[in-house]
Amino acid sequence: MNHLGKLISDTRCQAACLSTDLLRTEISHSIRDLDGAISRLYQVSPGARNATEVFDAAGDVIATALITALYVTELTTRPAPHVIRLDLSPN
Repeated sequence: MNHLGKLISDTRCQAACLSTDLLRTEISHSIRDLDGAISRLYQVSPGARNATEVFDAAGDVIATALITALYVTELTTRPAPHVIRLDLSPN
C-alpha cells in the first residue's frame, strides 16, 4: 500500500504543477495508455500458470485508471476558461 500512496501523492503533485493545456494533454495520453493496458489484460491467456501475468496486467489497468482519475480531478478544480466573443460590424 505504500507504493499506492506514493503513486497518488506523486501524481497529485505532478498534476498540480502542469498548466491546464498540458494537463489536458496528459489526460489524453492517460486515456490512450488505459486503453492499451486494458487491451494487454485481455490478451493474457487464461490459465493458472499465467496468474502473475494476469495480476500484473490488472495492476497496470488499475494504476493507469487511478492516474487518469487524479489528472481529471485536478482539472475539475481549476476555473473554466473564459471565452470572450466579439462581434464586429462595419456600421
